Amino acid sequence: MAVEVVAKDVVGNVVMFVPLGLLVPVGWQRFRRPVPMLALAAGGSFAIEVSQMVFGLGSATIDDVVFNTTGAMAGWAVVNLAMASRRRRLAPGTAGAGDDRVVRTVGV
Repeated sequence: MAVEVVAKDVVGNVVMFVPLGLLVPVGWQRFRRPVPMLALAAGGSFAIEVSQMVFGLGSATIDDVVFNTTGAMAGWAVVNLAMASRRRRLAPGTAGAGDDRVVRTVGV
């Protein structure tokens, strides 16, 4: 198998599951923790691979499960970093907390 084909397969499997990691934690608070998200990603990918094997569609490999799970967890990490940054920015007593306040001037 050519290196280009393998690289395309790996990148495709990772990128395919990034949206799962991005969207699920936003919609369901339970999946903002790593273990539930990891279980969902690995379980979902495993179910896809089993269905490929049962129905003879595509090729079922453990590599796909690993790369799909990696993609979902990468998306999860991006969402969690963004939410943590937002919480810090909006937290009272932090440098960014005053950014959203209305400034009142005297005599206007």
